[in-house]
Amino acid sequence: MTDHQYPEDWAEPVVVPDVVTDFRTILVPFDGSHSAEQALGYAVVLASGRDAEIVVVVAYNPPVTIRRRGSLVVPDARAEMLAEAEALASEAASLLGSKGCRARAIVIEGDPVDGVLQAAADENADIILMGRRGLSSELRTIQKLVSGLSGGVHGSVAEKVARHATVPVLLVG
Repeated sequence: MTDHQYPEDWAEPVVVPDVVTDFRTILVPFDGSHSAEQALGYAVVLASGRDAEIVVVVAYNPPVTIRRRGSLVVPDARAEMLAEAEALASEAASLLGSKGCRARAIVIEGDPVDGVLQAAADENADIILMGRRGLSSELRTIQKLVSGLSGGVHGSVAEKVARHATVPVLLVG
């Protein structure tokens, strides 16, 4: 028989703790997916009636080409991806502004998970609000339908952000 170790407060009644609801900075990672659009909608709801700022984060990871002795980011692809990320970020912030929200956008080059987590720290975010299924997930679903292929999913950006964030994460969509 196993000797179970119960937490010190095991016999205490369940409580509903007070949580921070005075959101000043709402971080919304955005990739243009349907879930990310829903996250923008929920950000409007959370920000309304408060003096909250919505910070839209668009992260992109440029492709690399492998050469004999290392890798090199493809310069044309990097420039094109940066321009597209900036346009997407600007469009999202503008849409939020048209809804009466105070919003701005930042673009991050590199791993999306690391970028979102670093942006949350740098921006002193009170909450991260993001779609649970990003654009790459939507594209994989389409690819599976068209080609019949089934690929392994190694964990989504949303899942990894939720697991490692130091602030609350609300996943929508």
